[in-house]
Amino acid sequence: MLNGIAYSRGSVYGGYQLAVDNSFGANTKTNVVRFQRYLSLSADGVVGPKTWYQLCRYAGTRSFNLSTAHAKQKAAWNAAYDAGCYVDVPVGPAGIKVISKY
Repeated sequence: MLNGIAYSRGSVYGGYQLAVDNSFGANTKTNVVRFQRYLSLSADGVVGPKTWYQLCRYAGTRSFNLSTAHAKQKAAWNAAYDAGCYVDVPVGPAGIKVISKY
């Protein structure tokens, strides 16, 4: 989810692409801290409830055109859905429907 957010908004908060290696290493922590600072959260690098909510909010909100979205944005949306976050999906030309895995 951080990679999709960094692709869309990384220039605003200093986020960057991470290697997906199933490890919460130093680079992941740095990206989490930058994301937390951007949102004025406690910047401790821990993905607690407030940070998780914002990750879901930013990665799960379809803030891009699905048909022209970059693969990293689509992957972030799918990761949010797979993680149980509520996500927005397009319904018709102007509507949004909120869904969740659970």
